Amino acid sequence: MTRKARAPQGAPAPAAREAAAPSPAPPSLAAPLLGRLEVRHLATIRDLSLELRPGFSAFTGETGAGKSIIVDALGLLLGTRANADLIRTGEESLLVSGFWEEGGDELSASRRVTAGGRGTARLDGEPVSVRELGEWSAGRLTIHWQHSAVTLLSPARQRALLDRQVPGEAAA
Repeated sequence: MTRKARAPQGAPAPAAREAAAPSPAPPSLAAPLLGRLEVRHLATIRDLSLELRPGFSAFTGETGAGKSIIVDALGLLLGTRANADLIRTGEESLLVSGFWEEGGDELSASRRVTAGGRGTARLDGEPVSVRELGEWSAGRLTIHWQHSAVTLLSPARQRALLDRQVPGEAAA
């Protein structure tokens, strides 16, 4: 037996549906896009300025081409743990900076790691904790890698995604 598409019982006629007020659009999930990434003295990178355009960006290449170094740089902006081993041989420090355009303003985030193991994090030039940098960047930058969909199994991640869909403040 085949099923035919039918309007459910009690559903308004097509003309009445068209006259009904449109349903509110879901809240926008679009975050400002990373427009430029600058990396200095990270692993094998001496100096890199990477311009990114709106849309999907994918880093591909042969093994050893440096894709994971770019991911490490992005990770530093997201507040991941850093160590002096990431600094290019012969250099005293590394610096990673990201630039976003938001509401006509350019916003920046940066992270410096020194050979002595100390580091600084900045948002728009102002010193912040690495935790604050990570929280700020997490709303503007996402890294997807092989098997990253596994994070969707986390109840905390599911709550965060659901909360992004609810306008206003989410219930605790």
